[in-house]
Amino acid sequence: MLLLKRALQWYKTIIVEPLDPRPTQWPFTGNLMWPLGIIALYVWIVKHKGPELMANRKAFDLKWVLVAFNASQVIINAYLFYLALSLGWLNGYSLRCQPVDYSTSELAMEIVWGVYLYYVVKLVDLLDTVFYVMRKRDRQISFLHVYHHAGMVLLTYIGACYFPGGNSIFLGTLNTFVHVVMYSYYLSTALRPTYHDRIWWKKYLTQLQMVQFLLIILHTLQLLWEDCGYPRWIVYVLVPQNVFMLTLFADFYRHNYLRKPRKGQAQAQAAAANGGARGAEAAAPQQPTKPAPTDTQEGSDRPKEE
Repeated sequence: MLLLKRALQWYKTIIVEPLDPRPTQWPFTGNLMWPLGIIALYVWIVKHKGPELMANRKAFDLKWVLVAFNASQVIINAYLFYLALSLGWLNGYSLRCQPVDYSTSELAMEIVWGVYLYYVVKLVDLLDTVFYVMRKRDRQISFLHVYHHAGMVLLTYIGACYFPGGNSIFLGTLNTFVHVVMYSYYLSTALRPTYHDRIWWKKYLTQLQMVQFLLIILHTLQLLWEDCGYPRWIVYVLVPQNVFMLTLFADFYRHNYLRKPRKGQAQAQAAAANGGARGAEAAAPQQPTKPAPTDTQEGSDRPKEE
């Protein structure tokens, strides 16, 4: 009984009391059970129930659904990138220590709304995996793919509900820009599958992701010696995560662009990340022995995760 009381007190002190009350007026906030429940449902659907339901069914042709999905991702990420610039970096934000404005001023609330919307976009991103299931692309649903999507939901919930704004805007700015470029590529290949091998800048998507991870690492490390009003534990979460993803993408780039891969070798070792492995997958060439698939979207114009 004493142990239960201590656990409840810990939950109240660590999880409940630090909540920012401003975003709790919007859906999917104010309770840690929201992201955890959504993540649990997501994993159950894409790893168990979804493949089970599709086992004896023909794969869905989702070409125009995926075109609309990619186009909407370009638009919403461009809008979020614009918000980050107009409300933050072009409005006095510092690349060094930038504390969160916890007031209810008009500017502060606009920033809270932008961070919340970024969290909602990561919830919508879960459809990426659902589309794989519906198209029977089970090999694309790797551990790292699912790990990335689930992790982004939890991390963006924490950002939206505990410290919306300040230093965290740096990560969101980079990530939304990368997603605009990435989903523009997906959209072009979805509309015209033959573009997959014609777009000369594919490999630069991987380079862009790698630069993103490196900049996030360097920017986050300053929290170790600067008191920016952020909890120090964020450093111990974001830095190892981005070092991990940078390593994966660097290995992927070395195998696919700095040396000729062996026939039959896995084309993608990198997976999921702020856009996740999707950036590496999109940038990777198809195996030359396989013709370009006729149905298009990320899964079809990206190599399978082995």
